[in-house]
Amino acid sequence: MSVSFKFKARDQETGVQTKTSFTGDLLPDIVDQFADFLRGAGYVFDSLEVSPNNWRVNPDETPSPELLMEKILKDADDTVVNFNHQELTD
Repeated sequence: MSVSFKFKARDQETGVQTKTSFTGDLLPDIVDQFADFLRGAGYVFDSLEVSPNNWRVNPDETPSPELLMEKILKDADDTVVNFNHQELTD
């Protein structure tokens, strides 16, 4: 399953916009692309990683991306940064 992503950020002080779009299949690849976007928008951090240590999936279950995202959000703690979606207009 391939999912299309589009991200846009605008610096509130300078008005500079950063945009990216990509398609992704695997969560680690999507996170890598998103980390590149954040760096391009001026954020500085060591790494942004997928940490599946808290995921509990039955051995005979093939989880869907929706199920994995549900598990990530359910197990989230205060080390997780939540993003609010807001449509930016040009």
